[in-house]
Amino acid sequence: MKKNITQEEKKILSSVNRGEWKSIRGLSKKRLEYSQYAKSTILKKAKSINIKISEQDLDVLKTKAQKKGVSYQVLLSTIVHNYVHNI
Repeated sequence: MKKNITQEEKKILSSVNRGEWKSIRGLSKKRLEYSQYAKSTILKKAKSINIKISEQDLDVLKTKAQKKGVSYQVLLSTIVHNYVHNI
């Protein structure tokens, strides 16, 4: 059964066939580590807070968030999470 694949998928497949992909050492450990990150951020119920920051800082935050393709709220939450957990 042939499946249609996208151009991006074709590029990835070609890259794999050329041997450009390498196995990750300690993959099980990495999976566990990232699973714990997900559990500590995504699976916990979020609380709303109100903060006051300068308009200039908020504009910069929004610009950086837009470049990363996320909302400024998500970026701010990530910054706080990483700070709190020393990441």
